[in-house]
Amino acid sequence: MSFSISLRNSSPSWKKVTEWNKLSPPQLFRATFNIDIEPKDTFLHMKDWTKGVVFINGHNLGRYWDLGPQETLYIPSPWLQKGLNEVCIFWWLRFNCSFLDCSCCSA
Repeated sequence: MSFSISLRNSSPSWKKVTEWNKLSPPQLFRATFNIDIEPKDTFLHMKDWTKGVVFINGHNLGRYWDLGPQETLYIPSPWLQKGLNEVCIFWWLRFNCSFLDCSCCSA
């Protein structure tokens, strides 16, 4: 399986991401990958992302937020295809826990 990630900012074309630590939200990422066998149900691991929305092959897979217990998004096999697939991730927000008043962020 091959995997490449690009981002889109104010430019009309996608750019390859090389320095992740210099990025700040909001950003729109596009990744492509190949599936060589018949697709099966799977999950997308979103643990290290903060808050946003994920699309796979044009389907809205769902929202993610690092404050909740959910760390993965379920991808049903009919939404995947043998061959080239596309994931778009809208990275909406990076949180600073000092702005939040919740027990999950207290030290």
